[in-house]
Amino acid sequence: MKELVIYIDSGYISARGENIIDCVNSIEENIGIEDYQYYIVCSKSHPENTRQFYEMLIKDKIYKLVEQDEYGSWADNFNMFVEDCKDEFRVLMETHDDLTIDTKDFYKVYLEETKDIQEDKLGWASFTNVGYYKQDLCWSNSMRFGVHKDRFARRFGFEAHTKDINNLDWPKKTCVVWAPFHHVCLIPMKNVLKFYPLTTLCNWSVLADEDFCLETLTRGMINLWIPQVEYQHPLRVEGRKHKTQTTSHLRTHQLSESNFGKKWNVTWGERNYTDDDVKSLIKQFPNSDIKMFSEKFSYEYIYLEDYIKEN
Repeated sequence: MKELVIYIDSGYISARGENIIDCVNSIEENIGIEDYQYYIVCSKSHPENTRQFYEMLIKDKIYKLVEQDEYGSWADNFNMFVEDCKDEFRVLMETHDDLTIDTKDFYKVYLEETKDIQEDKLGWASFTNVGYYKQDLCWSNSMRFGVHKDRFARRFGFEAHTKDINNLDWPKKTCVVWAPFHHVCLIPMKNVLKFYPLTTLCNWSVLADEDFCLETLTRGMINLWIPQVEYQHPLRVEGRKHKTQTTSHLRTHQLSESNFGKKWNVTWGERNYTDDDVKSLIKQFPNSDIKMFSEKFSYEYIYLEDYIKEN
């Protein structure tokens, strides 16, 4: 069995060749291992021939490249990827195509930070996004929409601790977190199979990461934030979509929120969890860490070493 497969879904109108080049080059320069391959999804409908960028950069490392006729659903594409790779790779890495991972040997850091966790308990692990902070916007991994006391209805433009862009109070060690996974994450393939296939909430990616998070958390898996690995996202914020096409008709929030609510028995009011939603999740999954997270603020970092001692 191979060690790692890197999944990149460029099957959207937002994909850009210059971002793909920077993204792939950063992985190639900083991954730190040899035993890995790529699984790529592209779309024939895209104004750029995105396939050519991958073949130019990593042709010999592509396990499979799927070129679809139309733009697909994130969940459907991910399920296709898992079906094709589930018996071939130990770990999967999912990443956006418009970021760069800047930390050397980041996969070795992941292995080191997760070595004390029983593999079947290991959920997703993500890293620190310094891209938003460089635009005077902050987005801590513990600060996504969640069940913590200070649940947020606002997505960007805040920082939990200092409110000072030049004096960020990030954790110094790996944390256990409640939060949807970020723009890049790693997880053992066998653990994804426990909740595969993912649910298609709408023909796009709305609430896909929140859904993925609940799938791991409600099964007692440990989700991690490894702060010493840094990445930048998004690249080239200006003009992220090609002007020739729009995607507003695909980002069907109401449909996605309705399907998400039905699946998890929550209302997702104001595009966030309500108090009743949190109570419902605790009642449905009493053996998960949801109750513990609901009693903490997002900035109360739960360090992995302390979590292991207490559990």
